[in-house]
This record gives sequence, structure tokens and C-alpha cells, in this order.
Amino acid sequence: MPRQVIHALLLLAAPHVLAAAFGIALYQDRGIPVEVSVNVSRGSGYVNIEGLYYYDDSLWYSTVFACWEAAISAGADPFSYNYTVYIAPINASRSLAGPSLSLAVYIATYSTITGSPVNSSVVYTGTVAPGGVVDFVGGVEQKAEGAARYGFKLFVYPALQHLEFKMVEKPRLIGVYGSLVPVLEITPIQIRNITAIEVGNVYQAAAATTGRYNATANIERLREVLTRTNATAPQYKIDALINEVNRAVKKAKRLAAQQPRYHDALAAGIGKALAYVEISRNITAASTEALPRALAEVLTPYFYVLFVTDFERGRAVAEIYLATLRNITEALRPAVGADNICDAAVAHAYIHTAEMAKSTAERSLTSYMLTGDVTYAAEASYWYSQAAYYLWKAILLSREPTTGLDLNKTLAKIGRYVQTAVEYGDVYSRATGVTSPQLLEGGAKLNLLRALAAQQEGRGEAALGYYIEALASLLAYFAIHPGFPNTTGVKYMHYLDAVAHVAAPVKSIYAAEAAALAEAAGLNDTKILYMAKIHACIIAEKLAVAGDGAPHRMLRYVNYQAPAPPPQPPGEMPVEITALGLLLLVFIVKVLHHLSRRR
Repeated sequence: MPRQVIHALLLLAAPHVLAAAFGIALYQDRGIPVEVSVNVSRGSGYVNIEGLYYYDDSLWYSTVFACWEAAISAGADPFSYNYTVYIAPINASRSLAGPSLSLAVYIATYSTITGSPVNSSVVYTGTVAPGGVVDFVGGVEQKAEGAARYGFKLFVYPALQHLEFKMVEKPRLIGVYGSLVPVLEITPIQIRNITAIEVGNVYQAAAATTGRYNATANIERLREVLTRTNATAPQYKIDALINEVNRAVKKAKRLAAQQPRYHDALAAGIGKALAYVEISRNITAASTEALPRALAEVLTPYFYVLFVTDFERGRAVAEIYLATLRNITEALRPAVGADNICDAAVAHAYIHTAEMAKSTAERSLTSYMLTGDVTYAAEASYWYSQAAYYLWKAILLSREPTTGLDLNKTLAKIGRYVQTAVEYGDVYSRATGVTSPQLLEGGAKLNLLRALAAQQEGRGEAALGYYIEALASLLAYFAIHPGFPNTTGVKYMHYLDAVAHVAAPVKSIYAAEAAALAEAAGLNDTKILYMAKIHACIIAEKLAVAGDGAPHRMLRYVNYQAPAPPPQPPGEMPVEITALGLLLLVFIVKVLHHLSRRR
């Protein structure tokens, strides 16, 4: 029988050929195609992987988020489906490790949910992370060679990986001595015999075959959306806080005159406070951060001087002031609704944080009273000031909703998304060695612990706010890591492009503040974190209001070609045949044999 006929019959027997996307894995230091298809059914967000004997945690978590991000891309609730992911390496071991297959999982899942076709002449490699960014993978050069060898026409891989970044230790002479110091080596990667496209997020990957994608236009649209997200705190609250800062400055000046020994410390606090007030005048949307910070800056030295010069008076002043602010926040405590989810939830989280800060301040003040160690007085003054800062933040963010919300359902979905993302971040940081004390440890994990504690206390609104803050840190972590010199700008642009696909005008004081601070910040981790706060708000709102509406296609495959058979290298045949396909093959072979005998 002709080879072409046998090849066609084998393709008929191979499972999920037409609906499959192709990834590529390293096997014995060679790039080997991996067929990926996904069955999506009604469910609760559960992901099951079939076809492999072994896979590691990074493959598991990246697959989970590839499925969830595909649903979000389609405008659907990721927790309204279950996903069965079929993974079939071609002519290779069924044990896989690493997250690089997740980009192919995303393409297959998105195709299944939306009914979008998949071009099987394209092969994908990339790490899908929360928020839809595509992070680095290993072995790009070998994978590109393998893709070309197997006859694929287009190789889609992560942005910036046309360069290989490697930290190596090299000797450096210091005086008469030498030492080994870490040095970054950047080496160009050679990709030959195949067309290659770099992508920085899943949306670019999905559009790789269209030839029509304009990231610049998307980012400009995001800018317009953020401009329409122009919510600010009521002016009467802003005016009240400005008056409060001015009163605190006057009190600090009087205290400096009475206690010249502490004049410099008080003057420094006053100077910082006035600088923040000036920022609030120049950047109106940043007032909700600048003015509470101004108050904290002047209260810190003011409380300290009171504690060390007149302990009883200082303690009374701090306690009465915080009790007054707490009463105001109780009176303003907002319900969490669909149209104020970020503002209200984060306000509740700030109130909860203020209570913890106050408790820490009281313990430090007790230690100072017992030991006379002024270090404890300094700690107490700092934490009392932080409590005031968070309470004022809560006052400024508090606003009532106009649309209701199922808090328990929303908390369950966002909590699950964030907890899984934190676990993914842990696995990713261990696998890559890329840690971030600010974003991963001090941001995501800390806020996750606070969310769980608030839930145990029955304070679901505060838990939701902590989840949103944790998610912002995680999104920023995955958006910029692993980071190397001169890569932050490129990663930031790809991240903005991803945010643009889900962005919609949101009336949120929290998001407007973050947008203003991002605009003012330099190109660094802080700028990306502020953008991630906006992104976290958008994701939280989408998960909160997601219903059972029909998914939609975010992109059109205008240059779509009919799916071709899975490419095979010369002389090789596919080895995976289902039982049903085998029976079909045997039947067709017998029919052909019978027909040939009749001739």
C-alpha cells in the first residue's frame, strides 16, 4: 500500500488531530513535538492532565493557568469549566517537566472554548503565567531546530529569547588580590530554517498566524481606558485630610519649640509631610496616597517625642486619635458590590491592617514602659502612625455600591485564583532561582496570609481586599521576572499589551490612584506594580461578575489555513494510535485489500 495512504490512515486514527495545538519539548537534548488537545466541559475550574506517566509541579501549575487564562481571554468564567488536557509527545518519553508546554495548552484551550481554528503548522513554546504574560523557557535553539526538522512552518517563542542570558563567575583583579564575581553574559541565539515570532503574552501568541497585530494600538487604547477611569475621592474628604495634616504640622512645630532637643527630627517629619502635600496638589489622583502618607510622616516624630518626654500624655493622644478615626471608618464602612469591589474590599483590608498596626504599637509601647529602651518608643510611634495612615486610606476609598454582589462566591473564586497563583510563584521561583523579597515574599505571601486570617475571623470583605493586593504583587512578579539589564522596558510593554485586552473603564479610586502613581514612576518594579494593581482590580471584577454568557473570540484568525496533518520528520511515523482508531485502521485496510483482490 502506498506510504501516503498509510500515513493518512494513521492520521485518521491519531486522537484529536484536527483540534490539537503543538508544543515542543526537549528530549535527549533534541526538540520533540508534543500534541496538545483540551476537552472543556461544564464544571468548577478543575484541571486534569492525561497522557503522561510523570510531570512536575511547574508543568502542572502552568497548565492550570493556561486553561484559566484561555477562559478569561474568551470573556468566560474560568471556574465554570473543567479542563481535561491530553498531552502526547511524538516519538518521545511520556515524562515531561517544566512549564514551556503551557503556551500550546493555552492555544488548544482557547480554540476549544471559542471554536477558533488552530493552524497545526505552528509550534508554540512559552511559560503562561497569571495575567496572560508569556515567560522564558529553556532550550530555545534546540526547540527551533526540532521544529524545523519536523516540518513546522512557524516557531512561536517568548519575547527576548533571541538572546541567551547567563550569569557566570569570572575572575576580577582587585589590587594584588583576585576574586570570582558574577557577570551577565548575553549571547545571540541562532534560529535557522524556520520562521520565528517572539510573543510577550498569550494574546500575541493567539494572533501569531494572522499577521495583523498592533501592540502599540492596544497600549494606546489602554491609556484611553485609564483616562476614563478617572474616579477620585470626594473633595470634602480630601479637604478634611489636608486640614488634618496642617493641624498635625502646627502641633509638631509647637512641640519642636518646646523640645529643642528633638527639633531636627520634628522638622524632618514636617518637611516630608509638606512635600507629600505638594505632590497631592500636582497629581490630584495621587492625593489618596500622598495625603495619608503626609500625615504619617509628621505623626511619627510627633508621637515619638511625646512618648519620650511625656509618656502618659503621648499614649492618651495616640489612643484617642486612632479611636476617633476608627469611629469614622465604622460609620463609613461600605458594602462590597459589583461596581466598587476594589475600593470597598481594599478599604476593609486597610481597616484590618490598621487594627494590626495598632496592636503592634501598643505592645511596643508597653515594652518601652517596662524597659525604658527608646527603640520601643520609636517602633510604637511608627506603628501608631501607620495605623492612622491606613485608616485615612480606608476613609478615602469608602463608597457605597449601586449593584449587589455574592460575596461568598466571589471570595471563593478570587481566593482560589490567588492561592493557586502564589503556589505557582513558589514553584517558579524554586525552579528558576528568581526570587523577589518585595513582590513574592513581602507582597503576595504576606497578603495571602492576612486574607486567610481575615476569613477565619469572619471578615470576608477584608479578605477579598487582601487577595486583590496579593494578586497585584503576583502579577508584577510574573510580568518582570526573570529580569535582566535592559529587559524591563520590553517586558513592561508586553505586559501593558496583555492588560489592554481585558481593560474596561472602571470607576475605581484605587485604580485611578495606581494609574497616577504608575504615570509618575520611573521604569522599574514599582511602576509595574502600580499597573498590576489596576490589572488585579480588573481580574477581580471580571471573576466577581462572570456569568454563564457565551464565550467570544478576542481575535480573528484572518490568515487561517486549514489544519494540516501533524508534521513528521523524514522516515518517522506517529506512534500514538487509539484503540478505536486501530479498529478503524484494520477495517479500512481490509476493505482496501478486498477491493484490490476484486480487481
